[in-house]
Amino acid sequence: MGDKMKNILYVLVFVLLASSVCAAASFTASNLDFGSDTQSRSVDVTLPLTLTNTGDVALTIALTSTLKTTYNTVIAQPSVTLAPGATTNVDITISIPKTQSSQKTDLSGGIVGTAVSGNSTVARTSHVTITTESMLEINKVTIMIDGGSEKTMTDSDFTDSDLKAGTSFVIRVYAKNDYATSTSIDMTGVEASISSDSDLNLDDTQSIGDINPTHKEFAEFSGQIPTDAQDGDTYSIDVSADGVDDNGAEHYASTSRDIRVERKTDEISITKYKITPQTISCNGKVTISATLQNTGRYNEASTFLLIENDELGIMEKFYSLAMQKDDSVSKTYSFNIDNTTAPGSYDFMLTTFYGSDKQSTSQVVTLNVDPCQQTQPTQPTIITTPTNTNTNTQPTIPQVVPINGATPAYGNASFTDSPTYLVVLIAAVVVILLILIILLVKFVF
Repeated sequence: MGDKMKNILYVLVFVLLASSVCAAASFTASNLDFGSDTQSRSVDVTLPLTLTNTGDVALTIALTSTLKTTYNTVIAQPSVTLAPGATTNVDITISIPKTQSSQKTDLSGGIVGTAVSGNSTVARTSHVTITTESMLEINKVTIMIDGGSEKTMTDSDFTDSDLKAGTSFVIRVYAKNDYATSTSIDMTGVEASISSDSDLNLDDTQSIGDINPTHKEFAEFSGQIPTDAQDGDTYSIDVSADGVDDNGAEHYASTSRDIRVERKTDEISITKYKITPQTISCNGKVTISATLQNTGRYNEASTFLLIENDELGIMEKFYSLAMQKDDSVSKTYSFNIDNTTAPGSYDFMLTTFYGSDKQSTSQVVTLNVDPCQQTQPTQPTIITTPTNTNTNTQPTIPQVVPINGATPAYGNASFTDSPTYLVVLIAAVVVILLILIILLVKFVF
């Protein structure tokens, strides 16, 4: 029993000694986060590496770099000795290359600290990250609502009286090359991306292309506010741009915008409208169609659509359309165009009303009337008789086409050379002589 107890004690002592040795050799090393979103390239940057002896025995810590040689890492103190509980800083300097990406990048390798205590070795690796300035900037974000004018979206919530349920819009993302003209550094292969709440269904990437120094270009993205959007609904939009400069450095920029729907108290919108056909010539049927939607906050008991054109004397009303909130209704109107309608462009005003006489929204469709096409008269066919080059044949007598029912004549001889002319001439002389004889007898004899 005594020997067994001794063996147990020996094992416990060994375990305690081993544990004490492992616990004694312990230290921490901080990570290094170089640069910021304003950090320039092609410069040296220094950060302190913090070492702390967390054990209960003195440690000598050797420091080495496993970073790529591109960074020209310099360690101010390759070896430091720390008493138990002691802390020290060692300056680490790296060169940031001109090819460094603007986004925060985890570098492969790091700063390795190694300490030896007795028969044990303890190592810690400090991870290194670098962030540099992006020379690609999202200069501005704009929105065009229902084909309207371009409006800049600020960083705060964007709202507009035209931004409502069912509204279509186009967002432009402007990217700018912030390099000075003197650098001659272009941004190449620039792309812009957009993403948003699932309700907006915006998730797309568009190519912008190359951007010269100090210049800006844009990409467009189309979307639509949900038709059931309620007053105050807000949608988040995230936009970003990335490209590569002539040095091979990647640049990235991002920003966010919120758009908020503000419903009017009463509003009847024209969400779809068209005229068919858009161009017509002479007689034909024309149809105007429009879809109305109650995009206001409340139900409407009485609404109507007015279609009018003063030049053609058209004024058509669709009366007493009761519309619940978010309801929509489609209407069509047809009329005929005849050949008395003057050619030109005719604008038709489509206007909605609520509460019987309160005007809400309007749209315009245009009809183009072309001149009637006239049928061209058929040109007579001229028959040409080919010339016979054979000198042994008799010449062909040309045919003369009769005019006003006259008997056609043939040949090239003159009428005064013909026998008929001689007969006519003799007859005329005889008639004249007879007249002279009659006159002499009557008045002389």
